[in-house]
Amino acid sequence: MEHIIAKLLQDFEHGKMNRRQLIQSIAITAATASAVGAAPADEADSKLIKAISVNHIVYNVPDYAKARDLYASLLGLQASNDDGKSCRLKIGETTLVIRNVGTYQSPTGNFTAGSDKTGIDDIAYTIANWDTDPKVKEAMRAELIRHGLPAIENTMNGFTQAPDGFGLKVETGGKDQFSPKGKA
Repeated sequence: MEHIIAKLLQDFEHGKMNRRQLIQSIAITAATASAVGAAPADEADSKLIKAISVNHIVYNVPDYAKARDLYASLLGLQASNDDGKSCRLKIGETTLVIRNVGTYQSPTGNFTAGSDKTGIDDIAYTIANWDTDPKVKEAMRAELIRHGLPAIENTMNGFTQAPDGFGLKVETGGKDQFSPKGKA
C-alpha cells in the first residue's frame, strides 16, 4: 500500500490531481487496505510484525475549518475532537486528522518532518497484537534498527520515522494511537 500512496503523492505533487482527488484516493486506498487486512495472506501470518490497517492520516492545511466543512459536505464525514485548530474525521476504521499548518509540535517539542508545511504530515499503521504482545513492539524496534532507521518512540506508545527523506512521517502502534502512554 505504501507504493500506492507514494504514487498518489507524486501525482499530486506533479499537478496530475488536485487536493480533493488526492484525499478521495487515499480514503479509497485506506478502505481497501482495511478490507484486505481482514483476510491476511499466509506469508504475512508468519511474521510477528503485521500492519492490519491504516490507523490515521494527518493532513496539514492552511484553513482546517474550510477543509473540515468540505469533507463533511462532500463525503458525509462527521468531525470530532474539534479544538478550533484541528479535527478528526472517520473513514471506516481510519481517522483523517485535519489541522492548521504549524499548530502541532512533535513529541520531541519542535516542528519536524513536515508539521509546518501544507500536505500530508504522517500516515500511521495499526500493527496486529501491538497492545497485547510486548514482543511485537520489541520486534518493530529491532526491525527499524536493522533497516538503518532510528527507533524513535513517540508519546502515543508507538514509533515515528521519516524514512523517505522528504519529511513524511510513518507511525506504527496499536489501535488507539491518540491516547498518550498511561492514559485511556
